[in-house]
Amino acid sequence: MAYGKKSFENQPNLFKAVSDFMGRIFDDFLFVSGFSDISTPIEVIFKEKKGVCQDFASFAIATLRTLGIPTRYASGYIQTYPPEGKEKLFGTDASHAWFSVYLGEYGWIDFDPTNNKIPNEEYIILGYGRDYSDIVPLKGVMQGCGSSQLSVRVDVREVDVQTAV
Repeated sequence: MAYGKKSFENQPNLFKAVSDFMGRIFDDFLFVSGFSDISTPIEVIFKEKKGVCQDFASFAIATLRTLGIPTRYASGYIQTYPPEGKEKLFGTDASHAWFSVYLGEYGWIDFDPTNNKIPNEEYIILGYGRDYSDIVPLKGVMQGCGSSQLSVRVDVREVDVQTAV
């Protein structure tokens, strides 16, 4: 894929090339909630240059794998911050997705194209897989009569371990 190869042309190493690729996704694609769902083809995401974190991770994985680079899907949560002067609302944190690349002696390194950053202590990893279907945040089957509706709210906050115990 020509879009992916461009990041590898003049970079001194794989880390710099993947970082450049991540930054290009961040710059070229728009985060548009509701544009896609888990069944939206990667070709549509690339053509429209928009989607959400799982789309950007899936696009990156597909592109890097076509270049022969070992890549995996990461799923978890990220701590969000309120606007300056405002209190953080409970439940504003949502599941998040990013990707990892195997960099030989350095092992697996994570990259977040949605935020153009290397994941740090603000990220909570639920797991890694080949793609979204390997590490779905919520999955299950419910049987019964009547109707129901599932509602999930997540709040990610830094906790002082000394005072939390």
